[in-house]
Amino acid sequence: MLAAQFIFAIVAFLLVYNGSSVVNLGGSLSETLQVISIALSAGGFYLGTLLFKKKILQAREVSDGVKHKFDLYRNACILQWALIEAPAYL
Repeated sequence: MLAAQFIFAIVAFLLVYNGSSVVNLGGSLSETLQVISIALSAGGFYLGTLLFKKKILQAREVSDGVKHKFDLYRNACILQWALIEAPAYL
């Protein structure tokens, strides 16, 4: 997941550095997008943490074995990380 963010950042940097980017956002639109990205980041972090805790509590109640509990933990981690990563692309 982190590798995708690095690749995206490198491509975006190269486009701006070489002058290939033709996107020119106005001042108010740029500020609006910054506020939206901050709100989505905070919301993703909060929702990811909330869902992670809920899934972990469910995994604690399962008595199918360690492998099944680990699978539930892994799924909870992936969900949390995806909700944190998604706003990074905005």
